[in-house]
Formats: sequence, C-alpha cells, structure tokens
Amino acid sequence: MRSVIAWTMTIVICFIAIVTLVPDSLGWLNPHWQLSTHYPWAQALALRGTMAVGWGLVGLVFIIAAISRVVRHEGGTRTALIGMVCVLVAAGHTVAIVQRGVHNVESLGPDTGLSATEFGDGTITVLTLNTENSGADVVKLAITAREQGADVLVLPETTQAYAEKLAELLAQDGYTFQVFSAADELGQSEESSSPEASTTMDSDTAGVIASSTSDAAPAPEPSHDESRVGDDGPAFRVTSVLVSTTVGHYTQFASPAQLGFGSVYLTSEDPTAPVILGIHTYPPLAAFPGRWVKSVTDATDLCRQQLPAGLIMAGDFNATIDHAMMRDLGYCSDAAIEAKIGGLSTWPTTTHTALLGAPIDHIMVDSQAWTVSSGMVIDVDGTDHRALIVRLAPAP
Repeated sequence: MRSVIAWTMTIVICFIAIVTLVPDSLGWLNPHWQLSTHYPWAQALALRGTMAVGWGLVGLVFIIAAISRVVRHEGGTRTALIGMVCVLVAAGHTVAIVQRGVHNVESLGPDTGLSATEFGDGTITVLTLNTENSGADVVKLAITAREQGADVLVLPETTQAYAEKLAELLAQDGYTFQVFSAADELGQSEESSSPEASTTMDSDTAGVIASSTSDAAPAPEPSHDESRVGDDGPAFRVTSVLVSTTVGHYTQFASPAQLGFGSVYLTSEDPTAPVILGIHTYPPLAAFPGRWVKSVTDATDLCRQQLPAGLIMAGDFNATIDHAMMRDLGYCSDAAIEAKIGGLSTWPTTTHTALLGAPIDHIMVDSQAWTVSSGMVIDVDGTDHRALIVRLAPAP
C-alpha cells in the first residue's frame, strides 16, 4: 500500500510539472479544461521565467536526493523520476522564453521616421507603459520617449492630467502631441464618465489636444476642465494615449468593445495613417469574475476578425501568449516577439530582472501593414511595470 501511495504521489507531482508546459492540452475534450484561464494556473503560467527557475531547483534537489538514496542502497527510483521530469520541464520553459527573445538593447538606434516637421520614411515608434496610478516619473518617461523617438505612447493607469503634463514636457523639445483619455465606467461618476466629456488645452502653450469617447461620433470640445478623465476617480481605471501630430490628426471614437479599464480608439482623417487602440484589460482577479477572459478575448478578436488596416493595439493585456485567449492572433503579430524580446517580462519590476516576471504588456500590429525593426524594455522609476518600446516600419 505504501508503494502505491508513493507512486501515486510521484505521478501527481510529475503531472503538475508537465501541465505547466501544456496547460490546455485537454481543452479539446472540454473547454472548461483549458487550465490557462483558471486560477491558479492563469497566474502561474504568466511567470514562465519564475517557473523555469523553480522547477529547475526542485528537480536539482530531487536528483541530489536520489543520488544519495542510491549510494545508501535505499532505492531512489521515484525520487530520480521526479527530479528528471522537473529538470526537463524547467528546460522546456527556458526554451520557450529564449525562442521568444531575450536580447534587450540599450537604445533602438537612429530614428529615421517621424520628426517634428516631417514624416521621414514612415517608421513609427510605439511606447506602452502602465504608469501604476500615474506614479511613473513623468520627467524620466519624457526623456525616455524622446531618446527613443516615441511617436505613439499608450499609458494604462494614467489620468488625463498626467498625460497632459507629459505632453507639455515633450512640447518643450518642439514635439506636439494630441492627448486622449478614456475611463472604465465602473470607476467614474456619471458626470466624469460621460461619453461627451472632453477637454481642449491651449495649443500655443502645450501643443496638446485632449478628448474622450463619443458614441460613434467625435467628441465635442468643452469650455472647462471638469471633464479631465481620472482627476476625480482612481487612475487605475483610466487609459491615456499620446499621438504625435506628425503621425496625423486623430479623433477619438467609442471603443469597439468593452476592453477593460478604459480603451482609447483613435482614427485619423488620413486613410493611410494607422488606427490606434490603447487598452488595459481586466486582471485575473476574483474581483472581476469572468471579465478578465472576456476583455482579453474581445481584444484579440479584433485581430482574428477583419481588423482595421494598419491597426496598432497596445497596452496592458494582463495576459501572455501562453493564455488561451492570446494564442491565435489572426491578422496581428506580437511586436515584442517579432523584435526578439518577447521572452522579457514587463511586470513586476520587483524581480530586478526582465528574465523573471510576466510579459503582459503588448503591442499588437497589423502584420500586413507593419514590420518590426527593433524593440526594447526599459525600467521607469515609480511604476511596477517596464516600458515596452518597438519601432515599426511600413511593410513592403
């Protein structure tokens, strides 16, 4: 009986380890068996680097124990089996991370695209950063944006006031940005979350235009500042987007779906300019039952359907490509993976290395319209996320 129990425990441990590599392998039998969408698997799967280290250490301990038992003639077969399986699982996670790319760079190199006065060769640099309740060092972020030549900035958990301040700093270097913000209706009062709320700043002093969503129509310009999104509510329910006026003149429309904590949907008067969508999906927490899967699915459905030509969709997806909702990207490509940095984590920064954590911030692009020339992740003080920056070139 003891032998049966011991072998049962061995099989269970090995099964759990293997399942972390292929969590949805039984999903073809029953959709509810897609473990990547259920607690605690959803949280664990996002941390491939951590699992690689964890399973590797567990495997090493079991192998050492097995060798010790063999030397003492106490068996060790089951212990050795667990050790070898755990080491192989750790190797599998490591291979997946390396294949997605871990070669970070200190700079994207010379920017041959947009400038303050001309379009250049059409290259666009996109930056996305969850500022953690507008806590990121705005000066450091402005410096990073200018050093890397960012033309589009997607900032989840960022109030309109913070985004306007960032635009003012960028305007000091001669770069004019439009500012757009949208809030999740759950976190705003009826007045501040009105689809008709918007603000226009003095373009002579800040070079910024701020607005919020309207129902299938451009938002009107108000004559006061009471509508600034997020000023009277929690910043984590607000998403802001800055777009260089050199990219085009943009207008904000109602989001094509409920994508979480405020989604900013922008189109330009120029039909050749990209459609921009900034999002922040719900997290996989008990406070948002079912909303996490639905918001991520709705976002990626835009890629699987006939997406708007030239789409650039960026932000905090609260999911990695290991989650079932993210595996089929349809007409989109994950710019970080194309840039060979898809294995680097963007959250949390407390690990002090991009090799440990979760790559949950993404920049998805129309694969028919854009090629990715380079990319990087970079720390910005004041937030638990890293900034993800990629440079996009028009596809041949």
